[in-house]
Amino acid sequence: MTECGPVVLWSVVPVEVILAGAEAGVPPLREVRVDGRLVLVAAGADGRGTVVRLISGQAQDYLDARFQPGATVMLERG
Repeated sequence: MTECGPVVLWSVVPVEVILAGAEAGVPPLREVRVDGRLVLVAAGADGRGTVVRLISGQAQDYLDARFQPGATVMLERG
């Protein structure tokens, strides 16, 4: 399964070979509030995070470039 749903892969190469290391580089994700909006971020080592997903019921929040996937946000220290 992927985030988009089930996937069919037609290949003569074994699936173990194709997917080897696919999960190795995925950083841990956290839900944090940024300017009052809930976002899913991949935390970096420097106190910043990269937006992976915005979780909001307000349509205008999705038009705000600060919350688009790939944007860098400051994480609170705590």
